[in-house]
Amino acid sequence: MNVRYLRLLILMGFATANASGEAEHLNFADEIAYNNHDIDDGLKSGLITFDDLKSITVWQTHFDEMEKKYPEANDKQLKRLTVKAIINLFVSDLISYTNSRIEELKIKTIQDVREKGKDLVGFSPEIKILNTELKRFLFNKLYRHYRVERMAEKAKRVITELFTAYKSNKKIVPPGFSEAYSDDTSFERVVCDYIAGMTDRYALGEYKKLFDPMAKV
Repeated sequence: MNVRYLRLLILMGFATANASGEAEHLNFADEIAYNNHDIDDGLKSGLITFDDLKSITVWQTHFDEMEKKYPEANDKQLKRLTVKAIINLFVSDLISYTNSRIEELKIKTIQDVREKGKDLVGFSPEIKILNTELKRFLFNKLYRHYRVERMAEKAKRVITELFTAYKSNKKIVPPGFSEAYSDDTSFERVVCDYIAGMTDRYALGEYKKLFDPMAKV
């Protein structure tokens, strides 16, 4: 097998010994995307500020660079440019460090990956520190913000009450959905799958239909 092609497979998560390996690859991609989009969402919503982010090394380093490079840019533009630069840093480092590990471990075949490919894909030690700092910031300043906690409590209440209502009366679950399951499937499983497939908007619409007397059913 062409070594260059093997490297591509490794980076895409296909040259792994089992499904958990693929999940690990996807986890890195999700982490990069979610962390940076959460910065964007946090700033848009006002839950975090530019001043809050000054303590985060990877943010402030790239923000300062963008300010120097684009002195006429406004805050919205600087935010977009900085997020883009951080994503590029993390993705580039992930590829570069994984390639260095492939060289270091002398990986040439898929069997090599299976035998000595543990922790083959990942960030370099330096970037790992920056990423950990960013994650801790988001956890403490954004994910545990009182407004986010309030929304989480609302979501829990909506899901719990939908589950209770559906479970207590099978007839209010759309027949086209429940009929797709075999007879030996528990109705609780059917209800869980039905709720899990809902978008936020759909779930809130269902909640309103079931519990608001004035809403159309």
